[in-house]
Amino acid sequence: MSDSAFTRVPSVLIAPERTFASIARKPSWLIAMLALVAAGVLAVSVTIGKVDFETAMRERLQESRVQLSEEQIEQQSAFMGRFGKAFAYGGAIVAPWVMYPIVAGLFLLVLRLLGGTLDFARSMSVSVHAMMPSAVAALLLVPIAMGRGDIGLTELENGTLLPSNLLALLGSGFSPPLRAALQSVDFFSLWTLVLLAIGYHTVAGVSRARAAGAVLGLWSLWVCVRVGFAALGQMFGA
Repeated sequence: MSDSAFTRVPSVLIAPERTFASIARKPSWLIAMLALVAAGVLAVSVTIGKVDFETAMRERLQESRVQLSEEQIEQQSAFMGRFGKAFAYGGAIVAPWVMYPIVAGLFLLVLRLLGGTLDFARSMSVSVHAMMPSAVAALLLVPIAMGRGDIGLTELENGTLLPSNLLALLGSGFSPPLRAALQSVDFFSLWTLVLLAIGYHTVAGVSRARAAGAVLGLWSLWVCVRVGFAALGQMFGA
């Protein structure tokens, strides 16, 4: 397979060491980013039309411990019904351009502290290509969504429509913090962690142990943040 920005998108999934060695010589990330965004938009376009945002929001507000009048519930539900799809598309299009540079910057900082030789372009290239399993997950979601009638908003938020995480396998009868923790243990996320470790070991010139430690450390921090926000939401009745 020839070495180009286009061929790196599939090859990182089947030959990661060779792909990241190529990235170390000549970094690139724009094509991979566009592939991630395209896969996300495709998944959203198939699933989002089957989600009743207004009804889902009304039920949540009625079950919430926050005291709202019926008029307030109707106003907020109607707002979500009008703009829920726009938020979903906006997240699929905008979020990668915000999130992945932050991820790349964090790895750049951590791995330099660990003695690695890395610049932002290479860190960005590794982080974006290592996220490619999420594109695979998005593409697998398409036929599942097409075979469904209505899709619950909670299914999308919990990532249980595609049964790839522990929450999908064990059920939903857990507290919000535990749900967030179980949702984080996902096949495609673990695949991404492996690719990140291989990529930063190859590109930053650090040992496998240090690369894996950096990846697991930052992932653990992210899981703690998710669990913390879920706990706060439970505490305040959100």
